[in-house]
Amino acid sequence: MKNELLSNDLTTGTIWKKMLAYFLPLAAGTVFQQLYNAADGLIVGKYVGTIALAAVGGSAALVSNALVNFFVGLTGGGSILIAQFFGANNKNNLKKSVSTSMIFAFFCGIAISIACFLLTSNILVWMKNPAECMEDSIIYLRIVFCGLMFQLVYNMSAGILRAIGDSRTPFITLSVSCTINIALDLLFVKVFAWGVAGAAYATIISQLVCALLTTSKLIKYRAESYGLNLKELCFDWNILKKSLAVGVPLAFQTMMYAVTNILIQVSINVLGTVDVAAWAITGKLDGFFWGFMSAANATVTNFIGQNYGKGDYDRMKKGVYASFAIFMILGVAYSVSLVAFSNQLIPLFSDDPAVFLVSKKVINIIGPFYWVWVFNEIFSGALRGEGKTLISFIIIAISICGFRLAWLATLFAAKSTIEMLSICYPASWAVASCGMAIYYIIHMRRKAVVQ
Repeated sequence: MKNELLSNDLTTGTIWKKMLAYFLPLAAGTVFQQLYNAADGLIVGKYVGTIALAAVGGSAALVSNALVNFFVGLTGGGSILIAQFFGANNKNNLKKSVSTSMIFAFFCGIAISIACFLLTSNILVWMKNPAECMEDSIIYLRIVFCGLMFQLVYNMSAGILRAIGDSRTPFITLSVSCTINIALDLLFVKVFAWGVAGAAYATIISQLVCALLTTSKLIKYRAESYGLNLKELCFDWNILKKSLAVGVPLAFQTMMYAVTNILIQVSINVLGTVDVAAWAITGKLDGFFWGFMSAANATVTNFIGQNYGKGDYDRMKKGVYASFAIFMILGVAYSVSLVAFSNQLIPLFSDDPAVFLVSKKVINIIGPFYWVWVFNEIFSGALRGEGKTLISFIIIAISICGFRLAWLATLFAAKSTIEMLSICYPASWAVASCGMAIYYIIHMRRKAVVQ
């Protein structure tokens, strides 16, 4: 494969340099992605008010993110297969996987958009969305759902590009999209005074741009086995079955996060609009961390995936060690920075003193412990790269879903405060990271015996 992607081949070269070169564009891209996620809340909170902020950043944001993350997990199996086929230089299956993945993404996107648009009111009622936010939440969600297909197509095409080593294109795409989103947010919300609808329109337009740019990049590579040739589109059921065998556990794993977060959001909704707005602000701020960790996980997954396809197990092990050196520093730095600068960051979203105080409490509880989650991302990424996603799903089901539901039923039921909900997060991170670390060590010892 003598082409411009050779420099991004993760099966050769100095490991930490390759991982950093791959990670940095991804991480920068997540900054832009979180900026345009935060832009809706920041601009709406400043120019419309607290109720509108709660409508955009509360249940509505949680539902839309949950759906997108579920689909990303479902199609993640395709990306992992593509990384393995790329590492093994299996051009025939690589071509089939790219084509099948894009067709699947397109039609799933249409189906999900229609279903969610029709069920918007029912979802928000079930989540006990605050009555004063209900109308704005419905407006915002329905518009966002109309453009959901664009986001799903973008995530699939970006996943393919990352799997073959191209992490620069998603970064460039997100930077352009973010700029468009923020500009349109200001135009539609501040100048045209369209309220939450303006923020939603800005979002789907920017997502359309994302989808067009990444898909066009795949089409540019159409002469290669990893490109998208519209004249030679094919759908391979066997490839889809293999993809879903890996992707379904990933999808349900993301749904575990979503279900528990939705139940926690329901509990917060009952506490009132101030707490909902404060939780939305902290969600926007810590979204940057989750973006970084998503980039870290993708780096480990694709590094392991390519080298697993090649059969270089020693390089895989060294890649995990290098990951700790790189990403633990990031986790600690984020924890320190968020706590240290929270007084300056919170007012960017709201001038309400009550919202500030609650946001500050939540950050002081959760902020110091983000680094704990790094263990989970590295070990789960390594397992995903090998296609072992079922065990990751089981660990998350127990440590995240089970643990948090038990917390809600016991400790939160005894003391229903946002502080008690906040403590649940770092506690569950510790349980998940320990579980993932224990399984990974067992898995590596078994592999050593077999080898």
